[in-house]
Amino acid sequence: DTSSLEEAGARSALVVFNPNLTTNTGLAEARLELPAGLDPFEILDDQCQIISYRLLDRKERSLTDMELNAEGLRALLTMARNGQVMGLSIQEVAVVRHPDHALIDVVLAEGAGPNLDTVQEASTAIEALMVEGQVLRFRLLARFATEVTIQLIARDVPGHGYRTFGLRSATENAFPAEERTGRSIENCFLRVEATSNGSLSIKDLQTGVIFENLLRLSDRADRGDSYNFCPLEGDTPIETPISPPKIRRFVDDCGEILEIDARYQIPKYLNDNRIERSLTTAELPIKIYARLNQGIPRVDVDITLENHADDHRLQALFPLPFEVSDAYYDGHYEIVQRSTKLPEIESDWIELPSIEVPVRNFVAISKGKNGLMIASRGLREVSVSPDGVVSITLLRCFGWLSRADLATRKGGAGPQLPTPGGQVHGEHTFHLSLIPYNGDLLQARHLAEAFQTSLRGIGTSLHSGVLPTSASLISVDHDAFSLTSVKTSKNGKGLILRGVNLSHQPLQTAVTSLPPIQSASKVRMDETKIEELEIQENHRVPLLIEPHEILTLHLILSPIVG
Repeated sequence: DTSSLEEAGARSALVVFNPNLTTNTGLAEARLELPAGLDPFEILDDQCQIISYRLLDRKERSLTDMELNAEGLRALLTMARNGQVMGLSIQEVAVVRHPDHALIDVVLAEGAGPNLDTVQEASTAIEALMVEGQVLRFRLLARFATEVTIQLIARDVPGHGYRTFGLRSATENAFPAEERTGRSIENCFLRVEATSNGSLSIKDLQTGVIFENLLRLSDRADRGDSYNFCPLEGDTPIETPISPPKIRRFVDDCGEILEIDARYQIPKYLNDNRIERSLTTAELPIKIYARLNQGIPRVDVDITLENHADDHRLQALFPLPFEVSDAYYDGHYEIVQRSTKLPEIESDWIELPSIEVPVRNFVAISKGKNGLMIASRGLREVSVSPDGVVSITLLRCFGWLSRADLATRKGGAGPQLPTPGGQVHGEHTFHLSLIPYNGDLLQARHLAEAFQTSLRGIGTSLHSGVLPTSASLISVDHDAFSLTSVKTSKNGKGLILRGVNLSHQPLQTAVTSLPPIQSASKVRMDETKIEELEIQENHRVPLLIEPHEILTLHLILSPIVG
């Protein structure tokens, strides 16, 4: 129900959805069509608080914009017949009174029927202004609907739920980002500073912990194949730009941004003997954008680069101020704890042990209550050394499916075929998020998941409905439970919910649904029934989940009645 926003002057509504389990404050992106008369606009929440936003894109098609007196306006209005003008249908009309004139904002459309009620209401309002002589000047704006793409700071959106926001007229739109002096950015949780070498220093304002020299880039030779990395003996990684990076700072209504522009010079390829890098070089331009948004305790980072070199590996390094014996990696239905120490090599091993390991969404390292979690989108290889250096692979550039001459593997692993596409030339963009945390891994992972699956917004009208302005559709009240899937059941009746207990302890919790629950069953992964479950008051189903158990539920829901 979005109608309550009308009392605060809203003319349109925006619903933000949170696909994550916990209540989330985050950046939501939405594409909207602005109603007539709603430009410029501001955004308010269901408590009438003004919400910060940034305008990413604007598409408008204006048909006419003219000033008229009353007589001229009457003449033009005679051209509108049955809600149509020159084959275009009138969809919306807003009559907005200003001190020295009246704005008549007309939104037209092709291939749609006219809104005759709107036309009649607007005609009555315009005629009243002209008859009473209250307005001598009129501005007539005829256009197709303006489409805007925005990002807003959506606060406290319920987990697996939504929150409704309103759009109302304002004197001006959100300010574009402005460049400011300085090399540091800050919100209420974190302070980030760009150093002269292009790396980042992060201070956790809640604990005082400082992480320095983060996001240092390191490029080295790779004489491996599609299966295995293989370094050059005696190769020195390239970690210094050819000149000091250019650092700029920008501020807008949603937060602050650091832009770091660095250029590296790296060997263009391996020589034919494949035991040394070429003297011919290629430039490797890299831009880093580090963002701090209002009310969000993480640093979101975009890295954009253009690769024209072969046979190399580029990594982002994050040295921590402590040594570590173990690190934690997001896996499938578990958080995997791995030792940072390599095993002793056995003589019959085909491959040498590798410090690099697979990861799904994040890696986390901590000592006591000081920890850093690094989340990424689509970067699947990471390593953590005993001295506390986290290395995330951005690029591996190789030219062979398999080779039999690697120092890291005995023999080949497949056909010795060239793979020129494996050199991944061209532009690439990588997305990471740096999350300082207090050692509570199960709680911190929610910030990584929020980075993976961001809030999503969709525009709608002001209307009555049976749903409240803000609600959680499905909730589970424990940090150790990870809800991994919500889908329609195979038989088309009800919902399938799947999740896992990430902890080493039995979990006493419950799932709660906004719609009433007709029946609840524990089922197997193939959705065959195991047992019926109790349904308590307030649409609540109590659950006992064993350590690391994957649980699948089948819920049949009833419609919500207003």
